[in-house]
Amino acid sequence: FQSINGFLEDLFLDGLSPELQLIADMCHMMLWFILMQIALAYCSGAMFDGGARSTDEKVREQRRLQLLENECSIECWAVLLSHMTGFAAINAFGTLQQLPFFSQSPMFTSLTIPIAIAAMCIVQRCFAKIRYRILMSDDSMNTFEMAWGEATEDAENDVMGLAVSFLTTQALRFWICGSLANQEGEEDEEVANNHHLSEVFMLVGCGCISIGLMAYSIYKPEETKDQSAEQLEADEVKKRFLDGISVCLIMIFAWCSFYSGRWFLGTFELLMMDPMLLALALALLFSGIAFCCIR
Repeated sequence: FQSINGFLEDLFLDGLSPELQLIADMCHMMLWFILMQIALAYCSGAMFDGGARSTDEKVREQRRLQLLENECSIECWAVLLSHMTGFAAINAFGTLQQLPFFSQSPMFTSLTIPIAIAAMCIVQRCFAKIRYRILMSDDSMNTFEMAWGEATEDAENDVMGLAVSFLTTQALRFWICGSLANQEGEEDEEVANNHHLSEVFMLVGCGCISIGLMAYSIYKPEETKDQSAEQLEADEVKKRFLDGISVCLIMIFAWCSFYSGRWFLGTFELLMMDPMLLALALALLFSGIAFCCIR
């Protein structure tokens, strides 16, 4: 994504006003959304009618086996494209967050979070309506089409999680240290190398709070029986929203852990003088913590 985005910025966006850059970045994000929908439809087999709607049991069984064989491919492309689209969303809403109106104070910066959530929910609902019309064009839904819908919903949740969690972490860092990092999360050298341990602990605390909220968000109350179609649809929308929020919360923990680790290591004089050594130490630190947790 960085290479493509850098190429587009050098070719088209240099010299444009921040508002025009925002529009261009939003269009770029939507292109990745559309590409993700099409690619997952192709990988799942939902684009192919033959066999999926066939009444021949042998043909249908062959297609079912093909779907099982393609499950790994579907999951692989879903993760890859969701992250590409997620970085495009980070880039787009990060541009929004850097506008003078939103970057003037932590409070105004925080306003971009509900804006991003609302925008992501609207985009998700629009694509869900389009997929439903396509899936039910013949008044039935086969296994390939269901695989497309499920994989795409999970991918869209990851996109929302990446974008909203990054914006939230940016705002938290602004509240804590008084300086807003740039669109890619990088701080000025003077700010990056002068964080206090109290700031590190506050950011870690924010990450721990997000874990607690995530645990609460995944709590599912008992489902009532004999619900109407409207109630079932409302419950499905609510479940989809809570799934997206839980992804956001766990990713907030990840971003807070990453930046608090960078702040902590940046207090060492040896590391603050060499960004490459700092990045290596950060990677080794979290790799060691992850391996310890796994064991």
